[in-house]
Amino acid sequence: MRNKGENDSDVIVIKKYSNKRLYDSAKKKYITLEHISDLIKSGKEIQVIDTQTKEDITKLILIQTILENEKNKEDILPASFLHSIIKYGNQIAKEYFDNSFIMMMQPYISFKKTYKRI
Repeated sequence: MRNKGENDSDVIVIKKYSNKRLYDSAKKKYITLEHISDLIKSGKEIQVIDTQTKEDITKLILIQTILENEKNKEDILPASFLHSIIKYGNQIAKEYFDNSFIMMMQPYISFKKTYKRI
């Protein structure tokens, strides 16, 4: 999740305990998925570690955060897309995101390079 060269101090470490509670190590308090969403919207990056297995479960928590937003009627993912993921498996979603993000990011990267030259 982190870019090479990025300082660990730039990442907020969240611990997930067996009781499913999330603990912000920096602020020393328990937080919710909504708090995680707010952290990310404010430009922070997080890393979530399962305290029992010591596994990095950041992707799982980010997906749960997106699903929580869906539950709150933010309607991020269309039902037809979710049906396709289930019907065709995760590979189709991975291919879609890989291809789409590359196509979307190329113009952005070109713009940033041009902007830096000016």
